[in-house]
Amino acid sequence: MPPFPGAPGSAVVQPALCSLGPGDFAYVFGIPPTAQGSSNAIDDTNVVLETILAGIASGSVAFSIKGGGTPPMVCVELTFSAAPGAFELDIQEADTNSDASFILPTNANYTVNTVNALTQKFRIDLSPTGGKFMRVYMKTLTNAVKCSVKITRLA
Repeated sequence: MPPFPGAPGSAVVQPALCSLGPGDFAYVFGIPPTAQGSSNAIDDTNVVLETILAGIASGSVAFSIKGGGTPPMVCVELTFSAAPGAFELDIQEADTNSDASFILPTNANYTVNTVNALTQKFRIDLSPTGGKFMRVYMKTLTNAVKCSVKITRLA
């Protein structure tokens, strides 16, 4: 599937990276290891932080729910390389994997604008979450810092 365009002036948004089942995770921002092979599987120790600018949306992840299943429980972790200054990261959902379909839910938990001052990290559990697809959108970012964002499906 080819990439679909973002809003005018924004980055190109990629289609769904993967479908997350319970216990699965994906980095939607961050650079995976370049070498192939089982010894280079993506994990929390080898994903490199990447430069993200304001106005950039990540690729999306899909949540499969089969016949009568409960809505997914999701964890989102954000790591910056240094103090990000003023920023806003929006966790967006959609039932259709198209740029125009992603929205910011009205629940304040889906808007991130603070991190731990010592570690420059943020983590939140979203339980339940409702969309079939999820991505993050770096709405604003003051300082030129690198980051990674990991989405984990808990259940």
